[in-house]
Amino acid sequence: MRELLLQGNIELPGYQKFVARVGLEATQKIEALFNAMWFNYLKDKGSVNLTYWVDRFKDEDLLHTALMSLSKAGWITSHAIPARNWAEAWLNEDKLLDYLAVDELTNVRAHHKLKRYMLNTTESKISTKVRLNGKLAKTGLVRNGFTRAGNTKIKYDTNLMFYYRDSIQHNLTKSMDKIAAMYPEFKSDAATYDSISKDVLAYLIDADIEFTSGPRESDSRGRDIHGMTGKIANPISCKDFRALMVIPE
Repeated sequence: MRELLLQGNIELPGYQKFVARVGLEATQKIEALFNAMWFNYLKDKGSVNLTYWVDRFKDEDLLHTALMSLSKAGWITSHAIPARNWAEAWLNEDKLLDYLAVDELTNVRAHHKLKRYMLNTTESKISTKVRLNGKLAKTGLVRNGFTRAGNTKIKYDTNLMFYYRDSIQHNLTKSMDKIAAMYPEFKSDAATYDSISKDVLAYLIDADIEFTSGPRESDSRGRDIHGMTGKIANPISCKDFRALMVIPE
């Protein structure tokens, strides 16, 4: 388990016991739930919405069995509010610390976030995705130009980025700095957004990478939703980086 965790992965504890008890197909559903808890822990030490997983399992008894088994083993905690039709579950950090030191676990989360928020060259292939009420659908809108634009290589002027580094870094983290001023304990986690932002900026300066905006979607009126808006230092939402954009020769 330790080596898996260091790589940012996890395995369902007692996998074979689950197979023997509930079968392979059911165990794969439990494994997906456990992996979702791990992903949300890496992201922000968050929880999973169990009302969603009830629908996905289509078997409340199986979900209850999974939660009880993992809870008794000390891996998870679950909490329900019947009056609000709400339930959630999350990984117990103390259990993870049986395998990793505090600094190691923080580094795993930081690396995961760095990879998640880093600009990359993900290929854009589909031109028919339309986002409606938070979900993707095919409505007949086709935007081939958006797809081609999603594969256009972009890079930043790293010389100017280095020259204005302090100002750029300030703009990247100023919202987090305001929160940290109100809640000092928030600043202590090396995997928080502001720390990751600084790491991303340092990487962009040193690596001088090329990237694309990636897969695109349209809104209901056919307007472009850029694929990189969830990335740190993207030129769509960050004016400093818009000013630094260059097209590679």
